[in-house]
Amino acid sequence: MPNQQPNLEQQFNQPLQTPNLAKKPQFNLKYILIVLILAILVGGGVLAYQYWWLPKHETKPPEITIENETAGLKTYENQDLGFSFKYPKTWKYIGLIRQKNDIIGFPGILYSNYGEVARNYFDPDKVFDFNIFSKDYRPYEVFALNNKKVDVNWSTSEFVSNMGIDPAAILFTKKLSEKSMLVAIYQSPECSPGMSLEVITPLTNEYPNFEIIISDPEFGNDPILKAYEDEQIAKTGVGCDMLGGYQKVAEKILNGEYPKLKQYIETARQIADSLKLSETANWQTYQNEEYGFEVKIPKNYSEFKSENLKSVWIIGPSDLSLFIDKSINVNKELVSLYDYINYIYKTDYYDNPNSGAYHYPKYIDIMSSGEFVNIASEDKNIEIWREKLTGALGGFESIAYLMDRNNKTTMITFSWGVTCQDEKLAEELLTQFNQILSTFKFISR
Repeated sequence: MPNQQPNLEQQFNQPLQTPNLAKKPQFNLKYILIVLILAILVGGGVLAYQYWWLPKHETKPPEITIENETAGLKTYENQDLGFSFKYPKTWKYIGLIRQKNDIIGFPGILYSNYGEVARNYFDPDKVFDFNIFSKDYRPYEVFALNNKKVDVNWSTSEFVSNMGIDPAAILFTKKLSEKSMLVAIYQSPECSPGMSLEVITPLTNEYPNFEIIISDPEFGNDPILKAYEDEQIAKTGVGCDMLGGYQKVAEKILNGEYPKLKQYIETARQIADSLKLSETANWQTYQNEEYGFEVKIPKNYSEFKSENLKSVWIIGPSDLSLFIDKSINVNKELVSLYDYINYIYKTDYYDNPNSGAYHYPKYIDIMSSGEFVNIASEDKNIEIWREKLTGALGGFESIAYLMDRNNKTTMITFSWGVTCQDEKLAEELLTQFNQILSTFKFISR
C-alpha cells in the first residue's frame, strides 16, 4: 500500500493557532499531605490556647446578693458578763434576761427582731432570738446546749456525744467560720413537731455558749412538710412524727435552697463572728458587803484576811497589794470627785502646818497639774481618778479614788502597790489595775 503524504496545502490553508506556553501544574501528593498536617497542627494549637489559657466568658445564673447586715453597726455590750457584739442598725429592740437554774422561764439574752419593726419575744413572726444560759441551767435536759462550750470543728456525731443530746434530735451541724457553727435540732414536744435552727458560738466558762435562734417561715411552710404530714396521718392517723419531713428540709437548707434563709444564716454568722469577750470576762468577782461594793479581780488574786486589819487587803503576783478603804460623810456640797480630791489635797497638805507644802507661797490645784488620770468605768454612775505611777521603796505605787455620782457622801480608796524594780512590768500591772477599777460597782446605794 503506497505511503500517504500529508496534505501540506491543506495544513497551510488552516488558520494559525497560538500555542499555550503555560505549563500544566504538576500535583505532588507528598506536598499536599504536609500542608494539611501543618494546617491541622496550627488550628489545633489555636483552639487549645483559647480553651486553656484565654479567660472564659460564661453566662452565669443570677446569684442572690447577701448584704453585710453588720455594716453601719450598733454595738450591744453586756458589762456584767463581759462581752459585746455588733448588730444591724435597723433593729429596734433589745431585751435582757439572764437565766440561771433558780429562775423558771424562757431564756437568756432576749434580742428579738429582724428588720425595721420591733417584735415581742412571743411574736410568732420573729426571726432572731439571742440566748445565753448558765452552765447549770437545765430548762429541757434533752436540748440543753449549755452543757459545755461547743467546738466549731465537731462533726455531728461529736456534737451529739459531747453535748449529751439524743442523736435523733440533731439533724445536722455545719461549721460556718472559725467562731461559729450552724445546728439544726428536731423537736416534737407533745405532738408539736418542729425544727430549731441555731448559730452557736462559744462564750465563757460560766455561760458556755451564745445562741442565735433563726425562726423563718420559708422552710416552715415548705410543701414537703405538708405532704409528709398527710402521709403520716394516712398511715397512723396522726402527724406527730415529722422527723423524715424535717430531714428533707434540713437537706435543702444545707444545699442553700431557701434564698431568704440563706441570708438570715449569713447575718447570724456575721453577728456571731463579731462577738468579743472583754479581758475581765473570766475574772472572779470579789464582793464586800461591809463596804458595799463588788469588783472583778484576776483569778490569781486573793483576799488576805486579818482581824486586826481595818482595810480590805487583796494580794496578787509580784507582791502586788490592793488596800481598799471607805470614807464616809464626804462633803455633800462638792460637785464631783474631781473637786473632792482637790479639797483633800489642799486640806491635808497646804492647810496642814505639819506638811512641807504648808510653806509653799501659792496653792497648786493638784487635779490640773496632770498628776491624776481619769479611768472610764463600766458603771456610768461611778467617777474614778487615779494617780500616775510613782516610785516607792522597793517598787511602785498609785492611789485611786472612786465615788458614786448619785451619792457623794461615800468615797472608796484603792491604794495599789507592787514590789519590783522593773518599771515596764509595773506599767503592765498598772494597766490591769485600771481594768480592775473599771469593773467596780456599789451594791448598796
